Amino acid sequence: MRLVPAMASAGWILPAKWTGFNSAQAQLAALLLTGAGLFSIRRMAAKNEASPIHKAMVLFTAAASAGVWIGPAFAWPGRNPVATLYAVLFLAAVLPPLLGREVFTTYFARKTTPPAVWNTDIFRLQKETQIYGTPLHHHCR
Repeated sequence: MRLVPAMASAGWILPAKWTGFNSAQAQLAALLLTGAGLFSIRRMAAKNEASPIHKAMVLFTAAASAGVWIGPAFAWPGRNPVATLYAVLFLAAVLPPLLGREVFTTYFARKTTPPAVWNTDIFRLQKETQIYGTPLHHHCR
């Protein structure tokens, strides 16, 4: 189940580069890939296994799929799939801290550390340092 978001994204990137996704088959593929991604995220979220990266990949697939269904004026995610995926992953890394939420690496850190340390200053400092870097972190304090 964990590989479905990546496979759905790859299902967009490779054929989009080859064909441009301009047909009725593209609409069907868009529907199937987005459905598979959303289904997998829902299943993983129920088990607390849906990482921010998984969610971003499904968001990319949904954006590319919406472009195919809406029409050529909004088809840029499907025409430029790699750039769109990078943009979505960048936003997944940058937006949460700007909105006052946890950085995306916190999900992965919690998978390898005991719950007793999650609310400590050293845990928070480590996550902020990984994201912002030491000089910027100390400058912002």
